[in-house]
Amino acid sequence: MVPALSSQYAILEFIQWIKNPPLDYLMLVITNIGSETFFSVALLILFWYSREKKTYYSAFTLMVTFILMDVLKNYFGMHRPLVAEAKALGYQIRIIGESTGGGYGLPSGHTMASFVFWYFIYIHYSARWVRITSVFFMVGIPFSRMYLGVHFPLDVVAGYFFAVLILSLSVFFHGYSRTIEMPRFWVLSLVGLGVFLVALGSYPTETVYKSGGSLAGLLASGFLLGSLMENGRAVTLRTGVIGLLGIVVILAAKTGLKKVLEPVFTLVSAADFIRYFIVALAGFYLVPLVFRKKGG
Repeated sequence: MVPALSSQYAILEFIQWIKNPPLDYLMLVITNIGSETFFSVALLILFWYSREKKTYYSAFTLMVTFILMDVLKNYFGMHRPLVAEAKALGYQIRIIGESTGGGYGLPSGHTMASFVFWYFIYIHYSARWVRITSVFFMVGIPFSRMYLGVHFPLDVVAGYFFAVLILSLSVFFHGYSRTIEMPRFWVLSLVGLGVFLVALGSYPTETVYKSGGSLAGLLASGFLLGSLMENGRAVTLRTGVIGLLGIVVILAAKTGLKKVLEPVFTLVSAADFIRYFIVALAGFYLVPLVFRKKGG
């Protein structure tokens, strides 16, 4: 165990050899592009102005990824890098941006979620600059986790492995779902419910409830909308203003509902589930509904 741990710290020390203040800031910016807030805003913008259908299924896979990520973290129960532990083994590392991570380390959640998200961006959009950007973040965000000292290299490798596994299952499921008569929203709902119940029965964490609420809101939106657009809608002054107001209202609701719901529910987890359900429903149903009524 100690030799393996020693090699992990040796790699971190080697990576952090290039450390300098400007690079510290850049890595913090890059790592936050793998945050929950970024994914929330990015998915909503893509859903509103790009291809609803493709973004919807990408969002579904990403939310399932968040649930499975937390289950895996708790199952393995591996701690994150520790400065004192590294020093005891003869290595000098530092940890900055500690607030960007929490709980167990393996697999790296930023690596899993970022790889899944940017993979979908890569395959859905053919512009060269988009694909170069996608590859950059698929590599840069995991690297930033090690540079900041909040993850071991093994955490990142495991994050890539499970992300590829989830994407492979997603591709298989997408192909299989075409062969059955049941409407796609029902199939997604059954899969989402199954994943959520398994997570709830094993490790009912805060992330599981939040991601489960988001998943439920996304699925409910699909049923309510009835159909999804294959192509994007034009970005005009009107649609741009609606989108901007939508982002502001949704982010404000996400914070405001926390203060409203938590005093009402005995279980904070129930409040989290309902809060994220409402936010997802607003983003994936109410705003698109306004677009449709306005002819956007």
